[in-house]
Amino acid sequence: MFVSLRNKLVAICVAILIVAMGATTLTNFLTTRSRPLEALDSQMQQLARSHAGRLGEWVRGKRTVTSSIKLAADAADALPFIKMAQAAGGFDNAYIGYVDKSGSEEGLT
Repeated sequence: MFVSLRNKLVAICVAILIVAMGATTLTNFLTTRSRPLEALDSQMQQLARSHAGRLGEWVRGKRTVTSSIKLAADAADALPFIKMAQAAGGFDNAYIGYVDKSGSEEGLT
């Protein structure tokens, strides 16, 4: 089959071309596979940081409102303070509990 030098050179060139195309195809596949995964990972990290920041702000806001109820603990009539804290924080229920098991509560409105 490969009797002449010309046929041997053509076969070698075809083999080199097939190996080179296979290597190029493999490189392109691996490159195009890894870049979208990196981009997706980066987007997910940014989204997680964004949500974590928003949750942190939400918790700080609710903590500020609930800590303001402490000021009402010593008041003779704590109900107005509790109503204000409930409205400010958007809470369904706000209350103060005392050691003697008495308390001031503002339920659902």
